[in-house]
Amino acid sequence: ADMRDVRDALKDRGYDMCVVHMSTVEQGRAMLDQHGLAGVHHFSDSDCVIYRAFDLQRGSFWQLLAPLILWRGLNVAIFRRLGFGPIVGDAFQMGGAFVLDRGEIVEQYRTTLASDRSDLCELAG
Repeated sequence: ADMRDVRDALKDRGYDMCVVHMSTVEQGRAMLDQHGLAGVHHFSDSDCVIYRAFDLQRGSFWQLLAPLILWRGLNVAIFRRLGFGPIVGDAFQMGGAFVLDRGEIVEQYRTTLASDRSDLCELAG
């Protein structure tokens, strides 16, 4: 939902968006379509090769399932009506957001809790 909300603003600034996920290509496309992100570039990385290349760590139990994080997850699923989806891939894999320029990372955000949300427009400058 965060990506959908800023997609046009980022495109207006000349940025192209891409998503790395651990589901199949078909599942990834369906998930993006479901959340209003049809056409966004995406890469299936079930072996977490790309995650490791970007030095994204695996989280601990408390980074993923602490009570506050569970509460935030329920809040998003119910009140923002994004629902629950199946766990695909490594549930302990932490995420991140990166701005690349000519193959180099120029800005980065790595999650430290499963409930973290980056400000993508701020990250893009």
